[in-house]
Amino acid sequence: MLSFTRWYNNEHKHSQLNFVTPNQRHTGEDKEVLAKRLLTMQRAKDENPIRWGTQEVRNCEPVGPTTLNPVKEQQQQRLQAA
Repeated sequence: MLSFTRWYNNEHKHSQLNFVTPNQRHTGEDKEVLAKRLLTMQRAKDENPIRWGTQEVRNCEPVGPTTLNPVKEQQQQRLQAA
């Protein structure tokens, strides 16, 4: 289990975090990683615009606050409001 946890936190690039690792998100490194990724994609598009066509580069904005179980939290908020 420990090896999976290390892999998930330090190597796995999570789609909900704009493809950075949970550890990069937690430590704030995601901002630098995503900024570098944006520059790389913009350079690639500038060098070969035909390949990109009208498509914009991928969203490289850091994500806002995240939660592990958003559905459960939404249900809990509804119950508290009732």
